Amino acid sequence: MAKKKDGDDAAEGGGGKKKIIMAVVGLLVGAFVAKTFFLKPPPPTPEEEKLAAKTETLEKWRHCAQVNHVTFDVAAAEAEFEKHWAEEHGAQTAPAPAAEGAEPAPAPAEGEGHSAPAGRAGGLRVMSAAARPAAGGGGGGAMHGPPVLEVESITVNLAGDHYLKVGLGLELVEGVDAEVAKTHGLGLPARDLLIQELSNRTMEELRPSEVRLEIQREIGYELCKDRPDEIRRAYFTDFVMQ
Repeated sequence: MAKKKDGDDAAEGGGGKKKIIMAVVGLLVGAFVAKTFFLKPPPPTPEEEKLAAKTETLEKWRHCAQVNHVTFDVAAAEAEFEKHWAEEHGAQTAPAPAAEGAEPAPAPAEGEGHSAPAGRAGGLRVMSAAARPAAGGGGGGAMHGPPVLEVESITVNLAGDHYLKVGLGLELVEGVDAEVAKTHGLGLPARDLLIQELSNRTMEELRPSEVRLEIQREIGYELCKDRPDEIRRAYFTDFVMQ
């Protein structure tokens, strides 16, 4: 019998190592393919997608209520979310019932958001103590603090042949450019909300500072809910009744 040469043994050894390496590579490739295509987690179901959106939305609304000092009604917020979700996704499920009774109005924080009324030309002018220029506010002033977008004052008809000239400042989320926000019409919904909340109210109804503060907070809360990544709160910059 012929003896194997040393070169043949080396060739056999090298071929064995190559086979082992190729087998290992094949296993790794197979595992990667299986993980990518076969073991990939399934997409979320519509119920899971809705739950994730609801959790995120309610958390943002809760934060809006906190920064605007408004009581957060969980049941009412859930009902509102269900309504919006049904409108946007065509869901047929009935919205969750809202809590019975009106939401309690929060007590105004001491010294926050209002000043004593002062007469002017037969009317009433109130400048919010919170009103102040800020960086990016489009009007100079102190170059620090959150950006502020000033909404141009509008005239709202009140009951009893009176009218109200009211302006609003929107405190924006840090990092939002007030000039860009103004260009994109961020203040337009605020003007619509002012008309909705203040029109047809009486002059006597709006005289108490706590009433104005409550309305101011509610407006800030609603605007924050609508644009939680841009608007934090609102305050009156002009409030003249005649």
